[in-house]
Amino acid sequence: MEAMNTFNSALKMLKMDPVEVALAYPNRSACFLHLNMPEVCLFDIELAKKLKHPAHLMHKLDARASKYTALLIDEQFEDSRFTPMTPKLSFDEHKEFAGVVNCLKIRKNDEFGRHIVITRDLQVGQTFLIEKPFAIIPMRFHGAPARVRCSHCFEACINLISCKNCKGVSYCNEECMAMSFHKYECNMPISLSRKETFELLMRMFFNVNAAFTDIDMLMKTVDTLLKGGKLDNLTTEAQRNFCSLFQLTHNHRKMLEHQMDRFRAATDVAIITINRFPDLKSRFRTLKHQRFLQHLLLHLFHIAEHAVELYEYTQEKDSDSMSKMECERYAYAMYPFSCYINHSCLPNVWMYSVDDRLIGKVIRPIKKGEQLFRSYAVALYATEGLEQKRLAMDLQFHFKCKCFICTNKQWSSQIERMSLANDPLYKVGIKPYEMNTQAFRKQSRKTIEEQLKKATEFLEKHDHLHPVYDTMVMQGNLFGMWSTLTSRY
Repeated sequence: MEAMNTFNSALKMLKMDPVEVALAYPNRSACFLHLNMPEVCLFDIELAKKLKHPAHLMHKLDARASKYTALLIDEQFEDSRFTPMTPKLSFDEHKEFAGVVNCLKIRKNDEFGRHIVITRDLQVGQTFLIEKPFAIIPMRFHGAPARVRCSHCFEACINLISCKNCKGVSYCNEECMAMSFHKYECNMPISLSRKETFELLMRMFFNVNAAFTDIDMLMKTVDTLLKGGKLDNLTTEAQRNFCSLFQLTHNHRKMLEHQMDRFRAATDVAIITINRFPDLKSRFRTLKHQRFLQHLLLHLFHIAEHAVELYEYTQEKDSDSMSKMECERYAYAMYPFSCYINHSCLPNVWMYSVDDRLIGKVIRPIKKGEQLFRSYAVALYATEGLEQKRLAMDLQFHFKCKCFICTNKQWSSQIERMSLANDPLYKVGIKPYEMNTQAFRKQSRKTIEEQLKKATEFLEKHDHLHPVYDTMVMQGNLFGMWSTLTSRY
């Protein structure tokens, strides 16, 4: 994996020098062989052949290609490979929202604003959401992620090709590069792209601009939304997704004056950035259109606080258990439906990501008519510095959590008083937590399915006692299994 990251970094530095890149691709292909991905090795070899690979080394490419092709039809090799599970919705898909089950509804009240409720009972382990983002950006300024990813689909560690004009991004292939908005972002001055919120704003704007070819139609749509009217003229999924995001609650009235000044200044920078491109500038020629653009960008800035952070989970080779998995942020995204799920320190659903998709799983039994809650924090049950965490939540999201943990000051002293470890369901379901990911994935699928079943049955059985230590550990164990089974690495 470290070699893979180094090769990908080197390819960015080469800026597509044909000869040097033609040497780098075959060397990178060896990494894929160690990752049991011979079909991807072959792709790198084909990339090298298309470039100016030295003729006297071409026989090595042919020999390596023959070796990898033979592996693809080797049954013994195939049996040794881990095939990740593909997440699937537990119920039929929603008619309005892609990747969402049809038993979820958006509701609105004074206490929670817009939020999500269910129209049927849900059980632990069911998948209610597999959503693609409206806009997504990489995490650039919080340390390098464990795996290099495509800048469009965010698939990890594949045959990345770099932009020919800058070193900032890499893509799976020419298709991903063409589908992105990198033509606007290429070589953008550092001063304009240092802030992730600013970069996310620009991605949202590029998507909105592409979704509405008629600016007057966009203005009319926004006006209808602000007045609470109903829209019947939306023809594309991108237009509907924009409308969902536009209606997210924002808290500009709770912001301090210096925070608002920062937003206004960033909006001015965004307008300057947009005006650098003639095709964008020409769409906002009149004073009326320019004023609309300014207000639209400011609004997008406000709702960007609802963005979801995506994490990848890694484990050191010498680690003895999945309980020691570490998470690192790799992306920051806006999801039209998921962004409506409110926060609780005691959530009933957990979210994890596969590439750019956000996967929603039920972690506690949920009754018909109840609201879905996820945690906005990774350390779900951290009791140290609880007051500091509440203060940070208030500053970032402008609300005070009223969940059981935050309103029950005796909770932290009570959670270890009850032990459920002698339950036979616990003994089977917790086993993955005590082994590393490699050992876990080497088990038969039948064994893994039994462990998943016992873990979910345990949480269903003891939900009336939650949160106690053993139910929280089992939730972490189940989350580790889900994320490990759907990851390629």
